[in-house]
Amino acid sequence: MTTPARRHYMKVTAAEAAAASEGGMQGEAYEQHLMMLHRDKAELHTIRSIQDKIARKAERLPHYQSYLQGVLENGQGASDQVLVTLLLWTLDVGDIAAALPIAEYAIRYGLAAPDAHQRTNAEILVEEAVASLMDGDDNIDADNLPLLEEIARIVEGRDIVDPVRAKLHKAMGRACEAGGHDQDALDHYAKALALHDKCGCKRLRNELERRMKKNSDQSDG
Repeated sequence: MTTPARRHYMKVTAAEAAAASEGGMQGEAYEQHLMMLHRDKAELHTIRSIQDKIARKAERLPHYQSYLQGVLENGQGASDQVLVTLLLWTLDVGDIAAALPIAEYAIRYGLAAPDAHQRTNAEILVEEAVASLMDGDDNIDADNLPLLEEIARIVEGRDIVDPVRAKLHKAMGRACEAGGHDQDALDHYAKALALHDKCGCKRLRNELERRMKKNSDQSDG
């Protein structure tokens, strides 16, 4: 088990390396965590169950937190395979709130996504967060709207393929609708459809418009 003193040392050395690095991350803290990451990834490759992989990632993530904190507080955007992989793992385990500062750092500095991923970090953030927050019937809790709004802020102005950005607007629309903000929901559905007409929002828009009209007619009556 890592001691508090060791965790503090790793945070400080990671911060120093992040502040000093140009190009790619280097230094003791980075090399040690990169080696640990390679070992963890090798173990994950031996696990066949997706759920067991996710559970193992959740168990391993705390071992990287001191390093992550040091980089996020002092980093200058050096290439960092540890950080971008931990972003993906944090999204995989469904801890969207914890993933946001990692994603914002990676996106702000234009870090390359983890090896073998063709998506950008902005696209990874949107797709994985929406998949985690929205169920199979496209339902999403209204309480998740602030998370989605923060994601929208982080990826604003970034180059994202249209179908992925449409997913974000669809999710925001569903959250608005769940919270009773029907006009805001319609606005998001319209934006989603403008980006990708097969995003699944036509039915949602039509059903919501019919319900709004029915409610309006009943109020007038």
